[in-house]
Amino acid sequence: MLKASRCSENLDVQCVRRFVSKSCQLLSYMTTYQREINAVNYRNYEIHLPGTGETIEGDAAMKNESLEMIRGSANVFRDFGQQNADVEQFKALLAAEIIKALDRDKLSVRAAHARTGIAAADFSRIRNADLARFTLDRLVGIINRLGSRVKVKLKVQPAPRSPQADLA
Repeated sequence: MLKASRCSENLDVQCVRRFVSKSCQLLSYMTTYQREINAVNYRNYEIHLPGTGETIEGDAAMKNESLEMIRGSANVFRDFGQQNADVEQFKALLAAEIIKALDRDKLSVRAAHARTGIAAADFSRIRNADLARFTLDRLVGIINRLGSRVKVKLKVQPAPRSPQADLA
C-alpha cells in the first residue's frame, strides 16, 4: 500500500528519492492502465501495481476537511530544500524522457542494452529513479543513443534571499 505518511516532517534525501521513484512508477502505471482505471467507479477504487505487490486503495469522495493550499515552485527538490535542486530536477526530467522513449518503443532493459550498448542495470536504475550515479551529460547521451535529441531552453533568475542568509 502506498502511503504519503511514510516520511517524517524532517525530509531526507532517501525520502525524496522514494517519493519521486513511487511517483514515477505510479505515472508509468497510470498511462499503461488508463483505460482500466477509467472504467472503475471513482467513489471506491483499488489499483494493483504489477510487479511491486502494492495496491492503492481509496475513496475519491470529497471530504469535509478544510485543506491548506500551498503553491510549489514546480521543482519538488527545491520545495524540499535539497542542495542541488535544479540539477536533480533536470536529471529527473531527462530520466522521464528516457522512460518515455523505452515505453514508446516497447523496449525492455535488455533490449535497450542491445540497441544502445548501455548496461541494462543503468536502465533499471533510471526506471527506479536512482539517478545518483548519472551525470547530466550521461543522461543526454543515453537519450541520443535511443534516437532522440535534447533541446534546452535556459532562463537564469536571481535566487530569492532566504531569511537564514540575512542572519549570516
